[in-house]
Amino acid sequence: GFKTSLVDKIISVSRNLHNIKKFLLLWHWDCGGYGGSSAFASAEAEEEQYHKDLRAVRDILAKELPDDLEIIMAYSKATPQGLEYSVLE
Repeated sequence: GFKTSLVDKIISVSRNLHNIKKFLLLWHWDCGGYGGSSAFASAEAEEEQYHKDLRAVRDILAKELPDDLEIIMAYSKATPQGLEYSVLE
């Protein structure tokens, strides 16, 4: 699994001190790790890749994290009005 002592500590401290029930996976648009938006053929292709990768990470985490911890997937995108967030089902 992906677990490390650091991940274990972060999750256990968050659950014990703050009684967290949700874990947020948040990607952001135009991510340099992907080469930025220009690395994609279109905005749709970029969005599809984020959806695919968020789901893959969620599936890995779901095997490692406690069953009662809800994993929420989202990404942010800068717009002229500010940041816009999209949550995946």
